Amino acid sequence: LPALGNHDIVAKGREWYQHYFGESRLAFSYGKDRFVMLDNANGSLEAEQLQWLESELKKPARYRFVFMHMPPRNMIWFHAFTKGSR
Repeated sequence: LPALGNHDIVAKGREWYQHYFGESRLAFSYGKDRFVMLDNANGSLEAEQLQWLESELKKPARYRFVFMHMPPRNMIWFHAFTKGSR
């Protein structure tokens, strides 16, 4: 899945992405599994997108896969990408 990234939105990048791939967020089922792609290229997820994600994750599925360019910000991931960390 082509998850939109921060370098992809430079200049007309977001416009080109949407032209070639469609919406920058997507959800679909494949078999019993649910796949959800989010757009956090600007470094965050807006409240509306989080509500959409919550509704997608409530749909029945055996497994749920969530794709996004940057990992969620929490204490573990935040420090994993801090300069000088291991």
